[in-house]
Formats: sequence, C-alpha cells, structure tokens
Amino acid sequence: MHSVLAQLVQILSVPWSTWWPEAVPSADVIAASRWLPGNKLSLDSGPAEWWQFLLMTILLWGVLPRALLLIVSHFAARKALLALDFQGRIHRILWREINGDMRVETEEKPLDGVLVLDVGGSGLREQDLRPFLLQRLRVHPAVWKPVAVLDSGAEQEAARSLADAPAGVVLLAEGWSLSPARMLALHGKVRASAGIDAPIKFLVANVGTDRRPAAATTDERREWTRFVDGLRDPAAEVFFYDPAHFP
Repeated sequence: MHSVLAQLVQILSVPWSTWWPEAVPSADVIAASRWLPGNKLSLDSGPAEWWQFLLMTILLWGVLPRALLLIVSHFAARKALLALDFQGRIHRILWREINGDMRVETEEKPLDGVLVLDVGGSGLREQDLRPFLLQRLRVHPAVWKPVAVLDSGAEQEAARSLADAPAGVVLLAEGWSLSPARMLALHGKVRASAGIDAPIKFLVANVGTDRRPAAATTDERREWTRFVDGLRDPAAEVFFYDPAHFP
C-alpha cells in the first residue's frame, strides 16, 4: 500500500501543491509514517505535512464541492420557482383545497358590455340565458355572435367584435361539444384579440326542450372543468347553467 498511498497523496494534493508544497507529504514522510508489525506504536505527533494535507483535502474535496452544489441548487431552485405560474390543473385544484373553496359559480364583480360567442351556433337564445348571465355570472351581454361555424362572414364579424370587448368574453358551448383541439385554438384566438387580462368565461349549457337551456351532465361538467383548468389561464373560468333557479 506504500505506492498506492503515495500516488493518492499526489493526486489529492494537485490543487495546492504548487502554492503550498509544505502541505504535501513527501516520499520520505510517507515512508517514515509506515508502521510494520512488531514496531512499537508511538503516540507522538507526526509531521506537520500530514495534518496540513488532511485539512486541505477536507476543505477542497469535501467542503468546497458541497458548498458549490448548495449555491447552484439554491439559484436553480429560485429560477425554477420564478418560472412557475401555478396555473396548471393540479395547482388550481390544490388552491381550492387549501382555501376550502369549491369552484366559483357566481362572479362578485359585475361586468358590463361583454361579448357572448355562441360556439358552434347552438341556437340557445339570448333572452333565455340573460337572467343567468346577469344574476349568476354578473355580466351584461352587449353583443351576441356565433363563432366556429361554417359561416365565414360570422367568423370574421365575431373576430372584429373581440377587439371591442374590454369587459370580457363569454364562450357559450354545449356540454357534449367539447373538442379540446378546437377549443384551444379558439381560446388562443380570443386571448390574442381581447388581451391577456380580459376575463374569459366558458358557459356550458345544453339545449333542452323548446330550444331552452338545460344543465350539463356530470361527465360533461367534469371534462369541461379539466379542460379549463388545463388552459393555464388565470383569467379563464368555467360556469355551468343551472336551471333550478332559472326556470
């Protein structure tokens, strides 16, 4: 082990051997430190090179890498946290659980002059949904336009109306009509035209008898909730028509 120890000492002392050669045990010091069977053990202090070498080894190969790793980890953690917007689906669910709140079904701040976009042209009438919009969503529908239909003229007219909807946009859709790819494209178009701060409210309602609005099913509510929570848009929320209070 004499040669192995000598090579190990030379390798470990490379960082400081040029500017502090006294902290590098020489071959003579290593040989003098060797103990052989039958030799009497001595408790006298050994050469200073050994404790200096051990001190530098602990500092440079033990403490310094851990300190550098701690600093790098600290800045990496801060950068990762600053990059999070906490608008993912799991973040919204966690936030409701922490606050003990369920999904908001009523807006507290009234909005005047919102644009209602009837996605797919469901045929739901404004006069039937107006009480729900006014009392539950607290919005006043100023403009009612169809969107995402085959009528290109209606598409262009709705796109022009987006720029004039500072109070927000209501996307009216039927519960069964959720197409994530189409809704993502529509959400991106609305967000690009209305701005990043404009409220976007998804109103989900089915068409019942006599073309009157009806409630969405449990499965439809669950799928729409998952979709809107996955948009990573803090100004977007989903609401479901409740006919119990609006016959």
